[in-house]
Amino acid sequence: MTTGQVFERIRTLSSELGFKDTPHLEMDDLVSDVAGQEHGNIRIREREYGKLSDAEKCVIMAHEWGHYAEKQIRERFFDGVEISDEMISDWYVAYLGFCSELKAARGYGAEYNKIVDLFEDPRAFGKRISTWELRKLAGLTET
Repeated sequence: MTTGQVFERIRTLSSELGFKDTPHLEMDDLVSDVAGQEHGNIRIREREYGKLSDAEKCVIMAHEWGHYAEKQIRERFFDGVEISDEMISDWYVAYLGFCSELKAARGYGAEYNKIVDLFEDPRAFGKRISTWELRKLAGLTET
């Protein structure tokens, strides 16, 4: 899939789920990573991004879109819950239907995958998760 096709797929899925705002897509070889989001723009380093599998492209694009929509996501699903912006963006990847692709692409290991497993039902995760549960799953607390 081309970058434009991936962008359109994520835009369509986001719109179907009620996220109507669309960021701008920029090709920028000066981005410090493969992709980034800032000031309403998803910035892609095309040379690196183009080498990825379609699944990896979708995960990265959806993750950056999650950063773009973070305020809406927090208000709709995580009101009052302390959760990192990175986890919200990964949750959004799962919310769009790319949970297994997320686990394969991220490679953060077994502990993080326990949290990602909870993303299998992203709506339920958003309603029930607490900061304590996240810390316990990540092995950061014993009780």
